[in-house]
Amino acid sequence: MIRLFTTLLLLTLTAGTCLAANDLGRSGPFRLIGGDRCGADFLAQRNGACDPPPVDTTGLSVAAATAARIERARRLLGFVRVEAALHELDAAILAEPAAVDALHLRARLLLSQFNFAAARRDLDQAIKADPAHAAVRSTSAYLHLQVRQMPEALRDIELAMATAPDDPDARWVRALILIAAGQRDTAEQDLDVALRDEGNWRARLSRAEIYLRQERFEAAASETDVLLAARPQNFESLHARVLANVGARRFDLALADLSSMIGPPGGPYLLPPNHPNFGRLTFQRAMILASAGRRDEALKDVEYVLGAGGLRAILRLQIFLRHNGLPDVALDGQRSHQLEEAVLACFGQAACGRGLAQKL
Repeated sequence: MIRLFTTLLLLTLTAGTCLAANDLGRSGPFRLIGGDRCGADFLAQRNGACDPPPVDTTGLSVAAATAARIERARRLLGFVRVEAALHELDAAILAEPAAVDALHLRARLLLSQFNFAAARRDLDQAIKADPAHAAVRSTSAYLHLQVRQMPEALRDIELAMATAPDDPDARWVRALILIAAGQRDTAEQDLDVALRDEGNWRARLSRAEIYLRQERFEAAASETDVLLAARPQNFESLHARVLANVGARRFDLALADLSSMIGPPGGPYLLPPNHPNFGRLTFQRAMILASAGRRDEALKDVEYVLGAGGLRAILRLQIFLRHNGLPDVALDGQRSHQLEEAVLACFGQAACGRGLAQKL
């Protein structure tokens, strides 16, 4: 039973955490935006109280004005002024359409917003202006990977590495591509190089994920401990440590981390029902509690998810259960003792439990 629950949880791996204030990194998605402070409260800061002065382009060459706008955009990102940063980059590119650094930074910003089509247009324009730009090629490779264009991803990352073989972000991107291709041993070599940059948190998290997939749970837990020592309560690092501790059968430690993320069983719950990880994490904890024989606590989590989900969410759940080995579940959109029991029974079936650990 323990082995089953461990396997199900390891199939729900996530990624992406941050360790330093406004560390954009060199390529790929931003390592972190935000973290800068100016003395204003959070709401005032988000409304522009900390914005750097507008760029005065009087007497500046086009190139100098572009550089000043890029720098202002970076500073705006330090205060999570994403739209203001985007407008600054728009102005820079309008004045200098082939400004590679501005195009690249805007592409990375668009990438963080999952606007892949617009990011691709900027990257293609930047590559046309400077085909050998290593950071642009690395970001392009990452974007190709996100849309499963593996030949193009491999082409661009090799072009990036030809120019900048020891760049930590390019090494991380190539590691992701190699992981996707099933070449985890080779990927680890790239991550070792990437981790020469101590701030490269995502390389460390990727290495923890490799260890999880290799069932090297102690090693994975050690990596996440390093991440969390630098930035406690980081969501993705905590979740990776949960998976490591479940794999190592340290259920109490896993449950403690989950409680710090979502609140104790029965509440008060820290995540709102519309949070993208709300149902997945709560069901994951219910799975761990059920596997540890703590049925009453598991039911509290199940009841809360069902109560917060509403008619449509319960209907989706009922349809899911009926198609995954529990055909007698009523299809009425209503909470019931039968439905709660069916969810607990689902946890004991591999395919069914794996589905409940994902967002329904």
